[in-house]
Amino acid sequence: PPRPALPFSGEQRAGGAPTLGEPLIAMGSAPAMAVFNSKLYVAYLANDGTNELYVTSSSDGVNFATPTGYTNLLMGSAPALAVFNGKLYVAFRANDSRNILYVTSSSDGVTFPTATGYSGIAMGGAPSLAVFNGQLFVAHKSNDSSNTLYTTSSSDGVTFAADTASTADTMGSDPSLAVLGSQLYVAFRANDSSNQLFVSSSSTGTNFPTATGYSGITMGDGPSLAVFNSTLYVSFQANDSSNRLFVAAATGSTSSGGGTCW
Repeated sequence: PPRPALPFSGEQRAGGAPTLGEPLIAMGSAPAMAVFNSKLYVAYLANDGTNELYVTSSSDGVNFATPTGYTNLLMGSAPALAVFNGKLYVAFRANDSRNILYVTSSSDGVTFPTATGYSGIAMGGAPSLAVFNGQLFVAHKSNDSSNTLYTTSSSDGVTFAADTASTADTMGSDPSLAVLGSQLYVAFRANDSSNQLFVSSSSTGTNFPTATGYSGITMGDGPSLAVFNSTLYVSFQANDSSNRLFVAAATGSTSSGGGTCW
């Protein structure tokens, strides 16, 4: 199986070169990232109480353009980004008590029309996006105290299927999605005081089995997933007051969606 691209497996504190701050970019939420039209895009919630969507991009991953705010796009959560059918998609929770899913897309990364709301898809937090089996998938926490994992998908980016509950999986954080081989992976923080990482995967994107917990990997917030060099990576905030960045790699992951060993 492919080896991890980093010289460790399991939980490690990230070190090395310091991160680069962008003094003109202040955020009111966690950012979302995607690569579109040979640029790295970052989207986030405004840091001024307006709850507007802001988007910036970079052609080198270092120098970011002055962010653009969208007064027509007000969000009640952090956004999620994905590239689907030649467009950059943004998804977020409604900026009102309905908590429904809103989705907009752009063919140039600059012009984003007013988002479409989906009254049948209510969320208890921020969504996560991924493209899998030719469809745009959305995962989110239920809009009630059960904290159940829900997923929905669209083949055209406009019409979304009925929200499907994975009742075996309850979450203590928003989910994160990533695709590796023939599997759609979802990761989240435990729905109890253990704060441990939980991971599940599905070959259909709708039927997720009971997630596996990793007692050696505890998190202070929700995780973020990505695939790099055919290996599934998860990053998260430390489960202590240091708030450090930690990264773990699935050392047993394979391009065919085989077993995962953290």
